[in-house]
Amino acid sequence: MRTNRAYIANENSVGYLTDLERKCMVIKLSIQDGDYNLDDALRLNQVTKADFEGFIAKHLVSDLKSTLSALQSSKMQLMITADVLLDVYKQLLGNVDKQVNVIENHLKNLTHEIAEDRVVF
Repeated sequence: MRTNRAYIANENSVGYLTDLERKCMVIKLSIQDGDYNLDDALRLNQVTKADFEGFIAKHLVSDLKSTLSALQSSKMQLMITADVLLDVYKQLLGNVDKQVNVIENHLKNLTHEIAEDRVVF
């Protein structure tokens, strides 16, 4: 179990984060460490589930953009983004979503539209 002091030190080491982002980081770490379940961590830190989900999404998008930033082609970035989103969706929800093919078809069509320069970006 991680002590509160570790969380405080961790929070202070990322001074560029907003108060909400720091709270979400503490929630993330406390869940990963097994100190709290999600509901308890959210309640203790006075963060809504929607805010926490937004935090997670923001960091996933940031990681993806950072990874793709070396590509000079915006077109290629969009095509890879669509492919990655499909792969992530299939890995996380493909086994429970009976209509995963709907999303797969949509993202494949979007990728094709981008490749054919039919999407403005």
